[in-house]
Amino acid sequence: MCRVSPTSHLKFSSPLTTFTDSSRHPDGNFTKVEIMPAEPPAVKTVGQSSFVDFDGDGYQDHLLPVCLDEGCQHSAIYLAKSGSKEWVSVLSDFQRKETLWSFVPGNPSQPLALHLGDYNLDGFPDALVVLRNTSGRVYQHVAASF
Repeated sequence: MCRVSPTSHLKFSSPLTTFTDSSRHPDGNFTKVEIMPAEPPAVKTVGQSSFVDFDGDGYQDHLLPVCLDEGCQHSAIYLAKSGSKEWVSVLSDFQRKETLWSFVPGNPSQPLALHLGDYNLDGFPDALVVLRNTSGRVYQHVAASF
């Protein structure tokens, strides 16, 4: 068993990130010392951040669902790799045949969010999200996995 004095200062480091303990932070939280990327370009609504090893390199990647316009008619998912200072669009075409799909706009009680897991049991992470038909046809919601 390891015993640590409440007045001691712990520091955990890896080549890319540094975590420091709460003994020097008045809010009692661990702090990640790393610069996050700026806001993705041309975004009107930013959804809830999700973290998953998207590309299988052993490091957590930052996924961010966004609406590109006010009505959320056009949506995208951006990725920031660990240690990167830029966002990359990993999915921005939500069209299947003649139907255009987009995120259902979020609100404070139900934010725009990706739900991560291995839904198809292939060993790779999937993102589950609720989409809506924005191509002018009959309005419907569907759950989609990417």
